Amino acid sequence: MIRAVSQRTLLACCACLALGILGGASGAVVLLGQEVDRLTLDVAALLDEIERLTSRITVLDAYGPTGGDHVETIEIIARGVERARPAIEQSLKSLLTHLIGEELNRVHAATVHQVLERTLTVDRQEYEVQVRYVYVTPTLRAYVDVRPLGEPDLIE
Repeated sequence: MIRAVSQRTLLACCACLALGILGGASGAVVLLGQEVDRLTLDVAALLDEIERLTSRITVLDAYGPTGGDHVETIEIIARGVERARPAIEQSLKSLLTHLIGEELNRVHAATVHQVLERTLTVDRQEYEVQVRYVYVTPTLRAYVDVRPLGEPDLIE
């Protein structure tokens, strides 16, 4: 019925259990690491969206219902380097924040293009920014291509 277990057998079972727990935890870290990275990028994008919408609400409140002829918000849409995209977009957006509230007829797309066309450093990596399009509307939009410095051109 009840079988006596030696101390050596009990220690071997405990060692196998501990080894299984450590192996399972290591496997979970490896499998979930990429998911955590993706979620971190999603959180950064959502925080950026909250900041953008908050500034837009502030501008709309300041100008009231006739605010259609001023820059209300700035959107930077970057493509090319997904991992550094939120930091690059935020850095480029900070270069243009002084345009919020500016009259549309005083904002020139060529000037915005020259401001955005640059080399940025994010996490000790240099990136080259190439501007594709700039739309001057109440929501100033700039579409840019980003590539690590030293790679071949994205635009042919």
